[in-house]
Amino acid sequence: LSLTPVVGVGALPEAAGVIFSLLRRVKGGQGRHSVHVGLDHQLNTELAYKEIPKAILLAQPAFFREARLLHQSRHRHVVPIMYACESTDTIYLAMPLFERGSLQTLMEARCLTARETVRLGLDMLMGLHHAHISGVMHFDVKPDNVFIDASGAAMVADFGQSRDLIAGSVTDIPSLYLHHTPPEIGMGRMLTVAADVYQVGLTMYRMCVGDLAWRAQIAAASAGGTSAFWDKIVRGTFPNRSAFAEHILPRLAKVVKRALEVDVNRRFSTALAMMEALAAVENSPKLDWQPAPLAHGGMGWTFALERSVKRVELRHDGSNRWQVEVTREGKSPARLHSECLDPSSESGARRHAKKALWGH
Repeated sequence: LSLTPVVGVGALPEAAGVIFSLLRRVKGGQGRHSVHVGLDHQLNTELAYKEIPKAILLAQPAFFREARLLHQSRHRHVVPIMYACESTDTIYLAMPLFERGSLQTLMEARCLTARETVRLGLDMLMGLHHAHISGVMHFDVKPDNVFIDASGAAMVADFGQSRDLIAGSVTDIPSLYLHHTPPEIGMGRMLTVAADVYQVGLTMYRMCVGDLAWRAQIAAASAGGTSAFWDKIVRGTFPNRSAFAEHILPRLAKVVKRALEVDVNRRFSTALAMMEALAAVENSPKLDWQPAPLAHGGMGWTFALERSVKRVELRHDGSNRWQVEVTREGKSPARLHSECLDPSSESGARRHAKKALWGH
């Protein structure tokens, strides 16, 4: 193998082989790349390998750009790169394998508590803030690109769409995932890190409403086609800022809604500013209600007490009648009749559910 000397480096470059076996595919990358679990034969351990075809990269200098940005942004809450290598047609980025999967994996498995939303949101913001002060803008923050490590911490991944920040802004804007596109894109202005803040806000919004409710909003907003969908984003009607789940405290919802402001001047200007506001959300047992969809519609929440479990259920009978029921399960089960309500409207039932949850 003939290697070209590197300008400014006295020693000649050397090439060494890396041997690994790709075992199974774990993720697609919107047609740009794929991710496999692979066995590194030198380390005798399984790693995650991101495969990037050289054909989609503009030129040789771009081959290891993402690897360099990952290394440049290394932080406790940024997925580390183990090494990068190449074959004739492909660039490989080797990263740790996260057995717990991504935030999207977690959200598909169950709804999150408000405390989990706050904690994981802070993790994301810490990783992004470090990337920003390192001169890197992510541009692709979404649940698929946030991984959960063995300790339960969130780590930001996939810097394939990232761009260098020049004097605090970016003019080279990549192609983005429509549902997570900040509304200021397409307005002919330079973008700042506030675009990443919007994507964090949208990711946290999805954590607050749950995966099923998010998918329902996507389906409804998609009915008129891409142009109509984009119009909803620009006007601030997608996502629905009034659709937070009942267990989400107002102060948490306020932080997320500010991150989603269409007007950049009203949004958090930096990840650090959003982090400070999120950290100020009250630390109380109200954050620990565990939500879960009910079998026949509606939603239930449970809260573990010392010797029992308190449950709040919001359900309907298939017509327009809704019911809120509060019970205690455990050694001394009881129906708390003083909070059993049977309002006829959904909005009234949801208000009573919030009263039952927030009054804990």
